[in-house]
Amino acid sequence: MIIHPEIIQNFKDRVREITKRTQGRNLEGVIQKLNSVIRGWSNYFGIANCKRIFKELMAWIRRRLRMKKMKE
Repeated sequence: MIIHPEIIQNFKDRVREITKRTQGRNLEGVIQKLNSVIRGWSNYFGIANCKRIFKELMAWIRRRLRMKKMKE
């Protein structure tokens, strides 16, 4: 099973919405919201052979969180 690029883009858009640097939420609140989204997405696509995609997405999400932390 391969994850369609449009699905990956939708996931990234959702993460971008949660990790906006201009929001007033603290980092802990953002991480809590992000955890539920990541957990649901990974459970749904967990049967796919997509270890590389998950690894790349997690690195991208960590970068987004570091940018948010630097903004605070």
